[in-house]
Amino acid sequence: MRHLVLVPLMLTACIADPSTSEPITLTTDPTSVVADGTSLVTISVAANTDGDVTLTASSGSFVDAALPAAGAPATTTLKTGRGTTDVAYRAGLDAGTAVITATSGALSTTLDLPVSAVGPKHLSLTPDRTTVTGDGISFVELDVEALTDSQAQVSRGTVVQFAVCCTDAGGHAIACAAGAAPFVLPKLGRIDDGHSLSVHAVTMHVATPKTALLRARYSATIPTSAPCGDPSVGEVSSEDVTVTVEP
Repeated sequence: MRHLVLVPLMLTACIADPSTSEPITLTTDPTSVVADGTSLVTISVAANTDGDVTLTASSGSFVDAALPAAGAPATTTLKTGRGTTDVAYRAGLDAGTAVITATSGALSTTLDLPVSAVGPKHLSLTPDRTTVTGDGISFVELDVEALTDSQAQVSRGTVVQFAVCCTDAGGHAIACAAGAAPFVLPKLGRIDDGHSLSVHAVTMHVATPKTALLRARYSATIPTSAPCGDPSVGEVSSEDVTVTVEP
């Protein structure tokens, strides 16, 4: 009688090299970045595993991968072949820390990439009109454009300040006397798209024509200058916009 001998089927898989305690390592150049939506970082992925490596970033995007959906993390998959592969990472607009995670099967490692906030070096303020009726309802729409020195975007959450100034006999900006400002304008505005925002300057009731100077300004710290005075060191101010409010 013949006996059937069952031989166990052995399944083999490509696993991490047991000679290393860090099957996947991540390094970046440079080691930090600014949140301007443009700056690039090279991420080097060294893998001692034959499996694909998937990178996930909590913010920003990978240059050669599809852009993530709104609110979703950026991902890209690499075939490292037990070697080192470089990936270009583009900073997003959110300051803080971008967490880069690399996974391959059950293996995983993370790297924290510092992302610092960047504010505007240039501000422009554009009105949709320069003459408006002072009836307490009409308004002037003001568009603010913010740019860095490299023409890149500014970080999400950048706060711009606004001021309504009156003029002296020589046409220079001065603080309006109590109750004399012909506009009500928000004191602060927040840039969330990295580039611009719009606010409404609502008129007050006026019996005689009044001229107002409207301006936008930014400072990384709390401004120390008067809103209608000359900017202090470190402050960025737009050119004044002159608007006439008529009865």
